[in-house]
Amino acid sequence: MLSKSLLVVVLCMIPLNSQFASSVCIEATALAKAKEYSKAKELFLKAIKINPYHYAAHYGYGKTCLYSGDMNNAIKHLDIAVTLDKTSARGWFYLGFAYFFAKNYVKANHCFKEAYRLDASFVESLYNIAVIYEITGDSYKSRVYFNKYFYEKEKKDTGLLF
Repeated sequence: MLSKSLLVVVLCMIPLNSQFASSVCIEATALAKAKEYSKAKELFLKAIKINPYHYAAHYGYGKTCLYSGDMNNAIKHLDIAVTLDKTSARGWFYLGFAYFFAKNYVKANHCFKEAYRLDASFVESLYNIAVIYEITGDSYKSRVYFNKYFYEKEKKDTGLLF
């Protein structure tokens, strides 16, 4: 009985016009997919203001900044996102791109490796790692990662279960 009363009190304290960060993120994501980046950024920032610990708000804002060319904010918010959820392969993957475009190849390399370690379906990480090694002059590691990429990309599922 006490828990129901407490729930009613808490619900009464929430303003009627308030939104949850997740619902704002859904709307912002739709705008970002429609390439309305400035409107999407505003909503993602609103979601961050509602809940500064919301992974999707930081991830969405960071990715939108990446697509709109704002690398500083992309790095800042994607870094926050992977701090909030260290198991997010997609967060690491896009943080890698932000560092790559900012020409911080050491950090980009780390992020792409982390994305692939967390989820082997991110085979494009291997390609990006190969490109980074090529840019930085390590032709041996570049070939190794290109070979890994093409092997994984062309690998077929045999359908055999053991």
